[in-house]
Amino acid sequence: MRTFLAVVLSFLISATALAGEPARVDVLDPHRLPLGDGRVSSEPQRGDVWSCMTHFSGGGAMHDGGWIHGDVGT
Repeated sequence: MRTFLAVVLSFLISATALAGEPARVDVLDPHRLPLGDGRVSSEPQRGDVWSCMTHFSGGGAMHDGGWIHGDVGT
C-alpha cells in the first residue's frame, strides 16, 4: 500500500510540475527604474502601481533629487 501511495504521489507531483507554467524571472535594475509612466490602477495589475488614489492634482517636490536622472527617464 505504501508503494502504491508513493507512486501515485510521485505521479501527481510530476504531472503538476509539467502542467504548470514555467517559472518567470524578471530582471530589474534598481538603478534604472522608470519614472512617470502614468501606470496607476485601482486594482492589482502587473506593471502598475496599485493605489487608492488614481488622480493626482499636482504639487510635490520643487526640484528633483540627485538620484533622479530625468534625461534618461529614471
